[in-house]
Amino acid sequence: MTTCSLCGDSVDSVAHLAEEVTLKLIQQMNPQWASGEGICRKCLEYYHNLDKKVVLLPESST
Repeated sequence: MTTCSLCGDSVDSVAHLAEEVTLKLIQQMNPQWASGEGICRKCLEYYHNLDKKVVLLPESST
């Protein structure tokens, strides 16, 4: 069984359902996470709801 690398719960193959902005938010907040590792539904929903509340600043080019 595969587990979510963010929380340890079982992983559904739902990362493909996430919007790109949600995946970017997860990656920025968890640099060790890779979308190929999968994510559980609970974490996906958490970050999906969080991306509606958080405005990410553009990455610095310095």
